[in-house]
Amino acid sequence: MQKIFLVIYLFIFQICTFAQVSIKIQVIDKQMKTPILGAGVYVTHFKIGEYTNEQGNVQFSLAKDSSTFLISANNYNTEKRFFYLQKDTIFVVELVSYTTESIDIQDKRDYLQNKTQMSITEISVEELNKMPAILGSHDVIRAVQSLPGVQAAKEGSNGFYVRGGSPDQNLILLDNVPIYYASHLGGLASVFNSDIIDNIQLIKGGFPAQYGGRLSSVLAINVKQGDMKKYHVAANLNLLDGKIAIEGPIWKNKASFLISARRSFTDLYVKPISRLQFKANGNEGYALYRFYDLNAKFSYQINSKNYLYLNTYTGNDNVTINYSTNDTAWQNSKSSLVKNDWGNQVVGLQWKHLRGEKGWENLTLGYTRYHFGINNHFEEKQKYLSTGLIYTLTGKNRYKSSLEDVLLKYEIAVFPSARHAIRFGAASTYHSFVPGNKSVYLSVLDSVVEDTLIGSPKISSLESYVYVQDEWNLSEKISANIGVHATHYLVSQKSFFSVQPRFSMKVLLPNQFAWKSSFVTMAQFVHLLSNTDISVPVDLWVPATRNIPPQKVWQAATGIAKTFEEGKWEASWEGYYKKMRNLIDYKEGMKFFSKVVTWEDLVETGGQGWTFGSEFFLHKKKGDLTGWLGYTLAWNLRQFDNINLGKIFPYKYDTRHSINALLSYEINKNIQLSATWTYNTGSAVTLATAAYEPAQNQYPQAPFLNTYIPGFGYYSTNEPLIYLYSRGRNGFRFRPYHRLDLAANFTKEKKHYTRVWNVSIYNAYARQNPYFYYINQQLGGSKQAPKVIRNELRQVSLIPVPIPMLSYGIQF
Repeated sequence: MQKIFLVIYLFIFQICTFAQVSIKIQVIDKQMKTPILGAGVYVTHFKIGEYTNEQGNVQFSLAKDSSTFLISANNYNTEKRFFYLQKDTIFVVELVSYTTESIDIQDKRDYLQNKTQMSITEISVEELNKMPAILGSHDVIRAVQSLPGVQAAKEGSNGFYVRGGSPDQNLILLDNVPIYYASHLGGLASVFNSDIIDNIQLIKGGFPAQYGGRLSSVLAINVKQGDMKKYHVAANLNLLDGKIAIEGPIWKNKASFLISARRSFTDLYVKPISRLQFKANGNEGYALYRFYDLNAKFSYQINSKNYLYLNTYTGNDNVTINYSTNDTAWQNSKSSLVKNDWGNQVVGLQWKHLRGEKGWENLTLGYTRYHFGINNHFEEKQKYLSTGLIYTLTGKNRYKSSLEDVLLKYEIAVFPSARHAIRFGAASTYHSFVPGNKSVYLSVLDSVVEDTLIGSPKISSLESYVYVQDEWNLSEKISANIGVHATHYLVSQKSFFSVQPRFSMKVLLPNQFAWKSSFVTMAQFVHLLSNTDISVPVDLWVPATRNIPPQKVWQAATGIAKTFEEGKWEASWEGYYKKMRNLIDYKEGMKFFSKVVTWEDLVETGGQGWTFGSEFFLHKKKGDLTGWLGYTLAWNLRQFDNINLGKIFPYKYDTRHSINALLSYEINKNIQLSATWTYNTGSAVTLATAAYEPAQNQYPQAPFLNTYIPGFGYYSTNEPLIYLYSRGRNGFRFRPYHRLDLAANFTKEKKHYTRVWNVSIYNAYARQNPYFYYINQQLGGSKQAPKVIRNELRQVSLIPVPIPMLSYGIQF
């Protein structure tokens, strides 16, 4: 009997010893009382660790015991806490921010090694501020373009393409709400004000199930919350623009606001300069360009478990050209007013709720709109001396395109144990497209000659999805993220359904190397018709329809990652392969302003794409000298049945070799130097190799009799030229692209504020990178019988000289 009682006693003792308790820790900012995303929490006794979620929470199921917890986050002091674990408990840990070098948790420092997902890069605000402030400000998109696997779409462009995808295949989220066009100045600046950004995350592959609707990447940008205790002001002034950000409490420790505004100054000097240029040519008029951005975020803590956030953005670009000519001797006059504007409006309302010790939930209601428009009003008067009559021609050309979304999204996360983090979600987005409407009005002597409207009617569609994913730690060395994303898309009584499995896994190898692999499938229900001839944002957003099915892709990737010297260095290598289907492109000979009935008549469908390559990334994160080096080797191919005779051709964004280097050096706490260098193999381009006249009378109505055609000279037949493309689609290459940017920050702490002078140089060694090519013809012979002597291929560079910039900023 004693032996039996002894066995029972030992059994009960074992149960008590190994009984688990649920420990939940919330990490918040001590000053603003706001949750901290991505803080590392390491339990020393059990040698496990996790990162906090959006609510600043992390959950563990642990045996009853005492243990020390180490809590750390970027830009915060590390906290060490001792907890005696005897019952289910919730702890709140407040971290204090600081401006000196970040301290990582030694056993949890290897972020690349311990994160299950691959192909994810996070850029902190600290790293963003160390990059060259080109044109007077730090730019989010340029920071993203400096990462491996990411390239700029074109010289001076703020668009980006990831692993061979086109710019429309990037999902850009501003506080969980999509934004469709993210550039100013024709691409030289983005719409994101770096002074109000909290964190930036780029996902290139291994997409978690919560994301969908795009094929190539997710760029998530979160706006920081306003300080709930103190008021702060940050302002910056340079030759390009001026911006200001103000934050502070509305209700101390309960509600806060953050408001920022930015306006360009380009119109203040472009307009008078253009007036002088018009006058020099004997005309009157001016040209101007301007843009603005407005951001506002309001945060309200209802109680310890419920939070409300309202985020808004509006921005607009405007180009205006107004000119007139007046020949008083002949009583002739011409006038024209052209206005071109585009921009975004975004509104997002979020409710976040902490579900006790077992998870959280998030509800988002969002609205986003992108619009683009051209308006051209012109008038021409001419007096006929023989009759004395005044001939008057007036006209209006208008074009408009837009895309609106209204979305509702609900997500919930559950932590059943320390090994499982399960996430569910559902969302629905109502899309409203105006693909493009063109109107033409002409009147001669007050009589209407033409009054037409060409375009597509408004198209509406409904995109809905549900997802589930489970991040599962199978053991100390193996973890996996398994999920599925299912989407239903309805347009014009036509339904599309897509089930997209997602899988990522990580295996820790000896010497703390980590091997990662992923396989994902994605579907995209919006398309972008990209115009290659002009650099203003006239690309058309169009929906998947009955005739144009959604784009689809599958991507497989594998790689290794390693962190060295207690977090000072990180290195990774990844290889990937992508197969895309149902791509679209302009038909042969079609362009943006081609005269067709609807936009669907412009496009070729059923395209296929293959992209594959390898990426290497070396990142130094600590010390006076920081920065990174990235190298990408990639191929990007396309195939359409009715383009390039059905043969596979390189896509226009095919870039074989890419190198991105960033260095930042802090001489002392007041002086910081930085430099970026970029190299890309030249993009693919289609060029004609010959032009000849067709047989006589083949085109009897062609209006080219004795006409000079720019780029090709005079022709005396009445038939248009036929161009020969013997090298096929994209058979030529631009010259290699490379550029060096330099910057220096001079910071000084004043009594009541901090001031920063920034000096930057864009294109420091005056590299003349190609923007486009054209054929120049040297003419000879007589005026009556001109002939072409020589053809020359000439290059136009958008920014062929260094551009210096000086900016002044203050913070208090």
